[in-house]
Amino acid sequence: MSDYVWASDALTGSYHDFAGDIYFQGADAIKQAQKCVARSSYGYPLSREDIPKRTFAEKNNPRKLNHFNVVGFFLVSPEVADVLRQVDLGQGGLYETQFFKQDQVTPLHYRHMYWDIGNQKESFLADASPKADQTTAPRDWPERDRARTRRRHSDWQDDDLALSADALIGPDTWVEKCFRGSFFISDRLARMLRAEGLDRDFNLKRCRILG
Repeated sequence: MSDYVWASDALTGSYHDFAGDIYFQGADAIKQAQKCVARSSYGYPLSREDIPKRTFAEKNNPRKLNHFNVVGFFLVSPEVADVLRQVDLGQGGLYETQFFKQDQVTPLHYRHMYWDIGNQKESFLADASPKADQTTAPRDWPERDRARTRRRHSDWQDDDLALSADALIGPDTWVEKCFRGSFFISDRLARMLRAEGLDRDFNLKRCRILG
């Protein structure tokens, strides 16, 4: 078993040339979509009904989708999806969507899928990660959790973050409850992505495992 895992800051990026159908269904639907995205960012699993079934280009000539894209929700290429299917996704999942041009009628032949991480762990060690920046946490959290909530530094590097051995247990993809702006993957998954040349969009940073 590897003695490290990997953190990705890919979720802090954005890709504005596509948007799910939910964002075109009025103010209430947009608010609900924003709540779903927020829940997902904390590692809470979403249902099929929360995920856009259709995805629309917002420009006449949209930029080509990458292997990993943030359009509120996460979109991954079929190549990344194939790798994700080979690991333990826990309560997370992959969801098909149909793509259309800006007119919302003409099909686009993308096969990207939405990816909901859907897992949360509590293995981040704030005291052993001094280069992580302190940040806010929900007011209803216990004071202990609020005090140890961090986010990545703008110039973060390999080994800046430390996690307990609990990170090695359970799903291969997760969000740390007390670390914002990143998600985490196992070394097994990182090696699989790297072997297929799919890791670049994830901007992975190695994390130390202590204990």
